[in-house]
Amino acid sequence: MKPKRVLLPVVLALILLLICGCGKKAKKEVEISVKRVESLTVAYASHQGSYEAMPEVFQKVMSWIQEEGLQMAGPPMGVYYNDPEEVAPEDLLWEVQWPIVPKEAKEGKDEVKVKTTKPMEVAFTIHRGPYEQVGPTFNRLIKWIEENGYQIGGPAREIWLNDPNFVPPESLKTEIQFPVVKK
Repeated sequence: MKPKRVLLPVVLALILLLICGCGKKAKKEVEISVKRVESLTVAYASHQGSYEAMPEVFQKVMSWIQEEGLQMAGPPMGVYYNDPEEVAPEDLLWEVQWPIVPKEAKEGKDEVKVKTTKPMEVAFTIHRGPYEQVGPTFNRLIKWIEENGYQIGGPAREIWLNDPNFVPPESLKTEIQFPVVKK
C-alpha cells in the first residue's frame, strides 16, 4: 500500500503540470505602452550613411564625453530620421546620442555637439535579442501605433539598455520608441 501513496502525489503533480502548461515554454508577447519622456541634455554626433558606421560614431561620442570629464546620465541612444526600407544605405540619416548631466554640459566641438531634446509622448517596447533582428519589433510597434489611434510624430529612437561587450547577442535589450500624437 505504501508505494501507491508515493505514486499518487507524483501522478497528480504531472497531471497538474500538463493542465496548466507549466512544462511548456511561454510564447513571448511584445508589450507596448505609451509614456511621457522628459527632455534630456545629450552629447550627439550626426551621420549620413550605413549603420555599419555605428560603432565608430558611438566611440566618438563616448570619447568626447570622457575627454570633457562629463557625467553620463543614462544609456546611449540611436535616433533614426529615415527608413532603411525606403532609402539607400548611403542616404540613411541618424545620430548617436548620450544623455549627460545638464549642469556640466559644454559646447560640443568638431563632430560631437550638445543639445536638449524636447519632452514627448512615446509608444515604446523592449526588443530582446541581436540588434540585427530588431526590424520585426519595429514593425509590430508601428502596427500597434496605427491600430491604437496614434500617429508617429517624429524619428524612431533606440535606447541600448545593456552592453554588447558584456552580454551575448541573444540577451541584448533595446527599448524602441516612436514619438506619438493621438489622432
